[in-house]
Amino acid sequence: MMSDTKAFRFKGTEEEWNFFTSELKKKGKAIETEFNQFVRRKIDEAKGMEKDDTKTASRYQDELQARIMDTDLSSVIRDGFYHVNLDGDYKEFIQTAKHELYDRVRNAVKNAIYQHWIRKWSKLRGIDEKQAEVYYAMHDGATRFYKFLDKINITFSCDSLPVKTLSDLVEQDLGKVVQFDATIIGSEPKKLDIITNRYIQKVLVQEPEEQSKQNNPMVLKSVFHGTDTECVATGQKKRIIGIYSLEEPLNGKADIPEKKLLMDVVFARDMEKSQSFVLSKKEIDVAREMAKAEPEQYLTQLLDSFCPKIYGRKLEKQALYLSLLGGSDIENYRKESHVMLIGEADSGKSELVKFADNVADVSSIVDGSNATGVGILFALDDYDGSKILRSGAMILNNGGHIIVDEYDKMPKQEQKKFNQAMEQQRATYNKGGHIGNAECKTTVITACNPKNERWVAGDIVDNMPFDPSTITRFDLIIRTQKETHENEIRAKMKHIMKGKRGELEQVADPKYIKGLLNYLRRQKPLITSEAEELLINKFVEFTQIEQSDDALPIQTRQMEGIQRLCEAYAKLMFRPQVDCDIVEEVIEFYQKCLASLGMNVSKGVAQFDLSGKAVNKDKFFEDTFKDLALESDDGYVLLHELGEALMESDKFGTTQAVEAYIEKRVKSGWLFEPKPGVLKKQ
Repeated sequence: MMSDTKAFRFKGTEEEWNFFTSELKKKGKAIETEFNQFVRRKIDEAKGMEKDDTKTASRYQDELQARIMDTDLSSVIRDGFYHVNLDGDYKEFIQTAKHELYDRVRNAVKNAIYQHWIRKWSKLRGIDEKQAEVYYAMHDGATRFYKFLDKINITFSCDSLPVKTLSDLVEQDLGKVVQFDATIIGSEPKKLDIITNRYIQKVLVQEPEEQSKQNNPMVLKSVFHGTDTECVATGQKKRIIGIYSLEEPLNGKADIPEKKLLMDVVFARDMEKSQSFVLSKKEIDVAREMAKAEPEQYLTQLLDSFCPKIYGRKLEKQALYLSLLGGSDIENYRKESHVMLIGEADSGKSELVKFADNVADVSSIVDGSNATGVGILFALDDYDGSKILRSGAMILNNGGHIIVDEYDKMPKQEQKKFNQAMEQQRATYNKGGHIGNAECKTTVITACNPKNERWVAGDIVDNMPFDPSTITRFDLIIRTQKETHENEIRAKMKHIMKGKRGELEQVADPKYIKGLLNYLRRQKPLITSEAEELLINKFVEFTQIEQSDDALPIQTRQMEGIQRLCEAYAKLMFRPQVDCDIVEEVIEFYQKCLASLGMNVSKGVAQFDLSGKAVNKDKFFEDTFKDLALESDDGYVLLHELGEALMESDKFGTTQAVEAYIEKRVKSGWLFEPKPGVLKKQ
C-alpha cells in the first residue's frame, strides 16, 4: 500500500520523500490517511463544480476571502485584529465546514490580507500582481509575512443565526446549526481523535439561570474540537455555535431504547461581561453629590430601597450592602466580607438574602437543606459511563456571591469543606483518581435558624448551630429579632398592608441598586495612616478586655474583617479613602451587630467570648482528624494538612505546639505513622 501510494503521489527524489514522510510522522499522521483525505477533498471540489447548490467548504472559504478583500483592510496590520461577521447564507458554510470552520475563516482572512498587501506592493512597484507575488515568494517574504499574520487576532460571529435557549430546543432542531449562550460547569480531560488527529473534549454546559424554566437550568453534554479545547475552564461563559445531534451508540449498539442528545460544537467564544445594569454618568454624579451633601438621607434612601417589602431591618440591610461591595481589591489580601443572618422563622432573613441575590452582579442562591459541600464545590457526575467533574455554585460564582438559605441544615461535614473554601479561596477535589482545583473568591451570605429553632437566653453557643471555627469565618453575624413592642408590631402590620395594596414607596428600583453597586464595587479606597492607627488602638482595647480562660482567643482575622467593612462603607458613601470618621461609624455599626447577639460591647469593639465554656483540646483534635480522614479513601491523613487544620483554630498557639501535640498522640498509640508524613488512627 505504501509503495503504491508513494509511486502515485510523489515524483521527487528519495531524500525529498524521506523528509516528507518524517514531517508527517512528527504530526502523528499516516501517509495513507493523508492521501485518502486529499483524494476526498478533490472529489468534493469536483462535485461542487458540477453542482453549485452543493458547495464545498473550500468554495465557501474562497467566497468569504473575496468578500473580505472588498473591505478596507488598511488598518488590520496596524491594529493586529480582524472580526468577520458570517451572515447571509453562511449558515450553510458552518454546516459544511463543521470543525474546520475556525481554520477556514482564519485562512480566508489571512489570504485576503496577504493578497491585499500584494496588490498594494505591486502598485507601489508598478508591476503585475502575479509578478509581485512570485518575486516576494522567491525572497522568503511571503513566509515572513505569514508568520506575522499568525499573530493577528482573528475572531468571527454569526449575527444572522438566532441565539436560542437550550431548554427551547425541539426535535426539529436536530441536525441543524444552532447558536446559544451557556456556562461551562465541568469537563473530561481532552483526548486525541485518531481519525482527525485533533483534540476532542467532552464538556458539560448549562444554560444561563435567567433563561431556565422553573429554576431548573438545562445541562447538555457538548463536544469541543481542536483549538476550542485550548480555552475550556469551569465558570466561563461562552457563546457557542454547534450542531444539535444525537450521540452515536457505543460499540455500534443500535438497540438502545433512548438516544442521548449532544451538542457538537463548531465554534465557541468567550462572552463579554454584561453591561445591562450600568448607570449613566449623570445618575452616578447625582448619587455622589447626595452622599456628600446629605449623607444621612442618602443612606436612609438606600436602606429603604433594599427589599422594601421587609419592614425595618436597617442593621441587616446595611450589612448586606457592605457584603455586596466588599473591601478594596489588594493583592494577597481577601476582600470578601462574609455575612450571616440568624434568627427565628418569619423574621424576614430569607427575603433579605434573596433580594441580595437579585441585586448582586454575579450570584447564585442555594438551599442548604438540599445542598452538600461537594455539590456546592464539586460534584462527580456519571455521563455514559464516564465521570465528569462538575463545578458547583461557589466556583461558578468566583468573583461574585453565593447565597445560602437554611445554612444550618447543611450537614456538618459538608460545612467544614465549605468553611475551608471560604477562608482559603480555593476548592480542591482529589478522590478516586479525579482531581479538581479551582479558585473561588466568592463572598458568602447565609441565612439560618438558631440551634433549636428559637433563640434562648444564655451563651451564644447555646443558640448557634455551628462550631466556633464556622462562626469565625464571618465578618458579621446579626440576629434578626422579631418586633416585640406594640408600636413596632403595629407599624410592621401597616407596612405589610401597604405592600399588598401596592402603595409602598420605593425610592429606587432593584435595577438602579444593581447598577449603583456595580459602579461602587470597582472603587478602591485605602485607609489613611490616622485611621489605621485608630483601628489598631480600638483592636488593642478589644484584646485587653478581661476574659475568662475558656473564652475563644482574639484573632487578627477580626481586625482584618473590620478593615474590609471600613473599605466597603467608604465605597458605599463615595469616599475615596477610609478616614477616622468612617472607622468610628463602622466600629459603632459593628458593636450593634454584636450586641444583637447579646455580646458585651461596653468597651472598645466587643468582648468576643463566643462559647462561655471550655473546649476540650483532645476532643477537638480527634474530631479534626476524623473529618480529614473521611475525605480520603483509605483513612490516611497527611501530616501537613492536619497541622494546617489545627493551626486554623488558634487553640495550640504555635506550630511547635501543634507538632509536639501530634507527637504526643502518636506516642500514646492513638495514631501511628505508616510512612513518613502520613498518619492513621490505630
